[in-house]
Amino acid sequence: MRYISIVFFLIVCANANASREERIQVLMEAQNTLSIFKSSIENSKSQVKKMADESLSQIMSGLNPSNEYKEKFTSAFNKLISETTNIFTAEEIVAQWSELYGKQFTDEEIEQLIKFYTSPLGKKDVQSSQIALQEFNKIMSEKILPIFKNSLSAYTVSLKEITKQCKCPK
Repeated sequence: MRYISIVFFLIVCANANASREERIQVLMEAQNTLSIFKSSIENSKSQVKKMADESLSQIMSGLNPSNEYKEKFTSAFNKLISETTNIFTAEEIVAQWSELYGKQFTDEEIEQLIKFYTSPLGKKDVQSSQIALQEFNKIMSEKILPIFKNSLSAYTVSLKEITKQCKCPK
């Protein structure tokens, strides 16, 4: 009998947890979290690509390689960008976010949040947040790119100077 009680308790707990996870998922959908993370990922990829292109141009300007080696440099850089920008999917990020975010609220609070985010004001909040985030990302990108270019230029000059000073065997 004791074994049956324990199994019953575990089943009830598992169902309650699944229900909670489902409610958190409803909240994430109401907040349009997946779309927000997808947009952020795409913005990050775009930023990394711009910075990588600038970086590759800086490196190439000091080398003057043949077309064959230009293609090799470009291929290696593209591989790096692909490997560093496709680490997680938006769905994986939302799953982790949901777990961490959901722990901060009681079941009752989650229900209140769902009620808010499915209301007209909550929907307006989500829409306004997405618009503001896109504008924010654009502004920050415009501010970051010149800083990155300057830093990369200084780095390239430093590398050239070190290369001149170094009489390293090949």
